[in-house]
Amino acid sequence: MGTTTFPSLHVRERNAAGKRRVCILCSLAGAAFCIAAAIGALDSACITSGCELYRGTSFLGLSLWWWGAACFVTLGGLCFRKHLDLARGLAAVALGVDILLLGWMALSATCVNCLLAGSLFALVFLCLYSGKFLARPAMLTLGVVWLCALTPNLAAVAQETAQPWIIAGPQVSPVRLYFSPSCPACRKALHDMAGNEGVAYVPVPKSGTDLIRMAHVTKRLAEGASLAEAVDASAEATELPEHYGFGDRMRLRWNLFLNRVTFRRFGSRNLPLMTTVGWYGETSDANAAHTATPQKKGV
Repeated sequence: MGTTTFPSLHVRERNAAGKRRVCILCSLAGAAFCIAAAIGALDSACITSGCELYRGTSFLGLSLWWWGAACFVTLGGLCFRKHLDLARGLAAVALGVDILLLGWMALSATCVNCLLAGSLFALVFLCLYSGKFLARPAMLTLGVVWLCALTPNLAAVAQETAQPWIIAGPQVSPVRLYFSPSCPACRKALHDMAGNEGVAYVPVPKSGTDLIRMAHVTKRLAEGASLAEAVDASAEATELPEHYGFGDRMRLRWNLFLNRVTFRRFGSRNLPLMTTVGWYGETSDANAAHTATPQKKGV
């Protein structure tokens, strides 16, 4: 007759102690992070537009970062003193508040540092409720809602920080021209701008055949052709160039994907599109400015 074995009390206690230590460490890390953010030590590390927007946000005269630090310290203290029921309640409240903040950021602008602090709250919440979600479906729902609120913010960070692939022209320029090789107006714009060496050119796929055209464009550029000549020569291309391998195709797909993501930030569907920040000769902060909120000019 078979026997059924159950984890010993010692093993369960050891697992619980391990989770409690993780909660304490995450709480300490969260408190340190919030304090550093509150005193401005992390300002340069926050790379999205929401960082500046929410920097001075306060509640009852106190920065949200100090509220976050106090919450993390309290969570750590409760876990250290083994008041886990109180810690679970506080973690659930903290996650609920973070859901509201995530929703607000998804509708306005995302702050990377805020996402990191919220993720530490979520990690503490997960450790405290680990193994208890089936018995407490409301907490499972809360965790799922938090993930749903986090997702658009992660997408916004990826979109805002993506740097486009510049196929020709200076890599750092206050002027960029977004174009498609299948767009007649784009080809005219390339010829009109051909003599201007201060413009960065960013290809954006507009049709399914643009990948093939861009493969031919890159090959002709490598052979010494100008961008306008290379685009004109690739206009009727229907097959990839010879010896254009799988790795080349994947790299080109990825570069064009980044360009499409960057282009969509402007809210425009029309090509060509010229963006300007400052003017010629002002190149030191061009990339940073383009990453923020460029001006747009239709061509």
